[in-house]
Order: sequence, then structure tokens, then C-alpha cells
Amino acid sequence: MADTQKSKLAQSETKPVSDKEKIVELTELAKRTQAQFENFRKQTEKRQIEFIQMASKKVLSSILPVMDNFELALKAEATNIADMKKGVELIHKQLAKVLTDHGVQELSVVGEDFDPHRHEALMKVGSKEKENTVIEEFVKGYMLYDKVLRPAKVKISGGSGKKGTDTMKNNNENTANTTEA
Repeated sequence: MADTQKSKLAQSETKPVSDKEKIVELTELAKRTQAQFENFRKQTEKRQIEFIQMASKKVLSSILPVMDNFELALKAEATNIADMKKGVELIHKQLAKVLTDHGVQELSVVGEDFDPHRHEALMKVGSKEKENTVIEEFVKGYMLYDKVLRPAKVKISGGSGKKGTDTMKNNNENTANTTEA
């Protein structure tokens, strides 16, 4: 290999390369490099799609037994409401385990200070609690590892100075209407 490099060096020293040849050579090199990069980009996209599909397959495969149990419960002729409730509770527990196994955790929010990243305030009411404390949870929030998957929908305290109930959504709509006028 060293001999071929020496012979190329000897040839290049003896034969001067014209500017046009250099331009053609560099243009070809740029085209090859660009084509290689494009192939790499396509392969990377394909691998990402395959990775997402495999991750989805794992999650969905673990949910299928829960679906099977719902179908069995719907087919069952339950004459006893208590038995039906017990069956639904077992399915709920099974689904909760699947979610936990895949990194989903429930947010515990009652008594916490309001955090707009973890909570969605639906109501603000007068309360003996300090202002902006979560006093009731309407819909549970969930985390996926360390990211909020869905914020909890909550009622927060307006402190002891507030009276009655004011829905946060109505207040936001009124503010939007006054800014448009």
C-alpha cells in the first residue's frame, strides 16, 4: 500500500494537475459526500421509525390482556352489581400495573402549592388553606418518567379573602373578551 502511495506521489510530481481537473475532482468528492450524507439521514430516519414502532409494540402488547378482560366482563351476565364492580376493579388494577411497568406514575397533588406545569386549575375558591394550594383533584395527572404526561385538573384555594366559587375558565374568557373589545 505504501508503494502505491509513493507511485501516486511520483506521478503527481511529474504530471501537473490542471485547475479544471482539480475542480472536477473536488466536485465529484462533494457529490459523493452529499450522497453519503443523504443515505445516512434516510437510514437514521428508518431506524427511528423502527424504534418507535418496537416501543409501541411493547406497550400495546401489554395492554391487550386488559382489553381481553374488558371483553370478557362485557360478555359476562352479571346479576350481582358487587361482582361486576369487583371485576372492573381488578381490570383497573391490571391496567394501573401496565402503566406503572411502562414508567407512568400518578401525580399526588392535594395539599401541594399550585404548579402550572403539573396542574390545570379549573376553579379557585375561598378556603382556610393558604392561597394557591391545591384543595381538590377533579382529574388525575400523570408523569412519564420525569415529564408531565397529563397535568392534574384541580381546584385551588383563593385564600380566606375569596368567597364563593369562581371558575378559572370563565375568568379567562372574560379577560379575553375585554382585550378584544
